[in-house]
Amino acid sequence: MSLVNLKGSVLDYSGKNNTTKLNFTHTTFDVSKGLGSTIYNSLKSNFSSGSLSEEEVKKLENTSHTNSQVSNAQSHLQTIYFKDPLTGAAVKSALSEESLNTLRENFGNENVSKIGQAYILSGEAESFVSGWYGDIAYTRGYLSADADKNGFLEQSELDETRSGFRETGWYIYSGTEVLSSWTEGIYTYQKLGDLKERRPTFYENGKFAASTIALELDKTIKNDKNLDGKIVYEEILSKDEMILEQKEGTQYAYDNREKVEAQLNFDYLNYVLESAKAVIDDKLENIKDKLRNNEDFNTLSKEEQKLLKEFLPQAFDEKAQFDKTSFDKLMQKEEQEFIEKSLKYLGLDENSDQTQLDYAKLKAVMKELRTTFLQAYSADEAGKINGILNTWA
Repeated sequence: MSLVNLKGSVLDYSGKNNTTKLNFTHTTFDVSKGLGSTIYNSLKSNFSSGSLSEEEVKKLENTSHTNSQVSNAQSHLQTIYFKDPLTGAAVKSALSEESLNTLRENFGNENVSKIGQAYILSGEAESFVSGWYGDIAYTRGYLSADADKNGFLEQSELDETRSGFRETGWYIYSGTEVLSSWTEGIYTYQKLGDLKERRPTFYENGKFAASTIALELDKTIKNDKNLDGKIVYEEILSKDEMILEQKEGTQYAYDNREKVEAQLNFDYLNYVLESAKAVIDDKLENIKDKLRNNEDFNTLSKEEQKLLKEFLPQAFDEKAQFDKTSFDKLMQKEEQEFIEKSLKYLGLDENSDQTQLDYAKLKAVMKELRTTFLQAYSADEAGKINGILNTWA
């Protein structure tokens, strides 16, 4: 009998990796620890209140062109308009009649206004929908993954999104008989392509991702059953689906024991490293803000001065004295590079009206995403953002 961690840590096993099919006929499954785990979080709004005007909608309608693949995939949905949660720009998307009814019933008819054959969202209805749009477009990475920018994501593009999630836990087996399996937690915002072998059923049946933002938005709103801007494990999967996920995760871990154990160790170290970088980044940002606001370098604490010298040596002259002119030039260059890299990461066009996001707002957005990824144990993505927030990271 052996006890094996689904994340890959094999405590007792013999023999090399194989593809022996495990038997789950008499397995006892326990998913209770994963039920309340967060899978997706809606993105906080970055713009002031106030709904779109009909003029803004007409302007968007006149300038937007919908790809035929998108039109066909969304033919059963109703067109909606709302503000992008990051940029405040007008967004054209779509929802099913069922989801529109949910919005009317919970946020009021006055916040779901019909205009022609479409609907303008406002108030709490707009805030709710735009928050989930932001999660899909930016946190899950639909906009940046859409390589040809046609609005329809082929499977190769979907594989680049951060739409996947997987449970992790333990199982006890004897020979090929799995005696018990239980969930310890959930990894989420995982790169979808990495789950093709780990969770083949959900990968193939579209549980993780749909081919357009609107289709995924409609599915997400239906999954958020209590409309709290958060989807937990028990909202997105049925009990049978949770057991299926345990089976597929167990089989994958058993077949790839040595490989997955090594990956687990790497993931853990990477998580610790990126978490530490995030702490340093926050401290450095506070120091930089003080100096940006013309606080004298000598008023900084010894620890702050040491940290700045260690991670921003370019701001000091050959005598190791702080040079405000050099610091200001560095900050100007850093801010411009940060804006460019952030917009690229988010999938926004730097030449469009959407680039009106200023440095402070973008900084807040990227830090929110980093926090989300660290909480989701998606250390690779947190590392990418650390690299954008600071060149040393």
